[in-house]
Amino acid sequence: MTIPNRVRPARRHPQVMALVFVALAVMSAGGCAVRLISDYDEQIDRSASELQKEMDGFLTQMEIEEGEAVTYGANRGFYPYYALEVRAVRVRAQAHPQNERSVAQYGLMLDSLAELEEAHRGDEGFEDEGTLPLEAIPVFRDLFNQAWAAIIHLEVAKKR
Repeated sequence: MTIPNRVRPARRHPQVMALVFVALAVMSAGGCAVRLISDYDEQIDRSASELQKEMDGFLTQMEIEEGEAVTYGANRGFYPYYALEVRAVRVRAQAHPQNERSVAQYGLMLDSLAELEEAHRGDEGFEDEGTLPLEAIPVFRDLFNQAWAAIIHLEVAKKR
């Protein structure tokens, strides 16, 4: 018994079939995007902008106020509060896969905050009487603004 031509399996053109499979594979791979960094997070973007504004406001206050208002003792609570806020954003950033760059930036931000606090503290035994040197305030402002700008820039770039 012979099989009619219309029922026989297509074995005549194995190269054509292979080419069709390759074409299908290429077309399906073209629809897949390779992500090397995490997706954009609007909450991180917003939080980073708010934290930049808070730090700039704090440094402006240290620059224009006088007396007791600018001492470390009067502003001691700012440092743990700000560190808590930065760590909260860092934890959110850690929740995203492939977000090591952003997480590292928050670690650097915490290091800068520790340096600012150290500069604000007075000498041993007189920590609460310390004040930020006026000439250091613009330097710290630039440092924090540049760091926050880098964080925000990276987050906004993730939109693309």
